Amino acid sequence: MHKGEILKTAVKESGIGIDTLMQKMHYSSRNTYYYHTRQPNLSLLILKKYGKAINYDFSADLGEPKQQLVLEEDPTYLVTPQTLEEAVKQRDFYWRLYMHQLESYRKLEDELNTLKKGAKS
Repeated sequence: MHKGEILKTAVKESGIGIDTLMQKMHYSSRNTYYYHTRQPNLSLLILKKYGKAINYDFSADLGEPKQQLVLEEDPTYLVTPQTLEEAVKQRDFYWRLYMHQLESYRKLEDELNTLKKGAKS
């Protein structure tokens, strides 16, 4: 199953123009859409975002449980905080995300060092 082709078909059936869709998606270029349609393993997060923009549920096309497409949070970086509380929440979200990525990086770095030591032996 080619997720990019599924996306292309859904967008065509929606009747929404590519330029309008790119504005809704906050993408700067039509090329992004065309790139996505060539991706056989397009991420569920990206499909969810397109689905929201064209009011389409991809779960039936993908044979995925409906909940799997909605488990991921909407990206908060697209929303400008209106209050100090919202800004603090957004900052905390990105801090947690950064710390998670840093921890993953350190684990991978440790594994790589272990493999390098094993190769030298």
